[in-house]
Amino acid sequence: MKHLLSTLLILALALLCGLCAYQWTRETRLLENVEALNLIEQTKSKTVSSLKGFVQRLDEEVSKLSVQSAGLQASLQKTEEELGRLRRDFAKSESENESLKTSLETFKKALEDRNKRILEQQDKYKELMTERNEFVGKHNEVVGKLNGVTKQYNTLVDEFVKVREQLVASQNQNPQLQQQKPAK
Repeated sequence: MKHLLSTLLILALALLCGLCAYQWTRETRLLENVEALNLIEQTKSKTVSSLKGFVQRLDEEVSKLSVQSAGLQASLQKTEEELGRLRRDFAKSESENESLKTSLETFKKALEDRNKRILEQQDKYKELMTERNEFVGKHNEVVGKLNGVTKQYNTLVDEFVKVREQLVASQNQNPQLQQQKPAK
């Protein structure tokens, strides 16, 4: 009986060691996955920061274009004043007015194109934020699963300790069993 209990204890210890080795290898794989996901998150955050810088540069260009627009409007007013003074030269001033109108239309088209590009960049930024949020959700899910496995492992260890204590207690209560040698 004593050899049987020793054998069972050794078998239980071997199984526990095997379980520990399995948990260790799985934990290593999970940590590698987490590191890979962290690296992906860092690259995405770098991309987001570069896109933020790009948006900021576009904002600066828009403000410069606003200043240029104000300058063009001022020059348009001066041109209109000159038209008032130079009525006798109406044909010449009318052609100048047409050229200013075409440049203003070109500016408006350029401004609309820039606004479209800014909106596209904002959409891309929103997509990146959505991807980042999905990544964080997946990361939290993996961590939750890992915590669940750890709780199961701790429960298993607690049960093993209780069984071992019961085994030791039962051996202490039955001294006759300790004196008997098992039959070979």
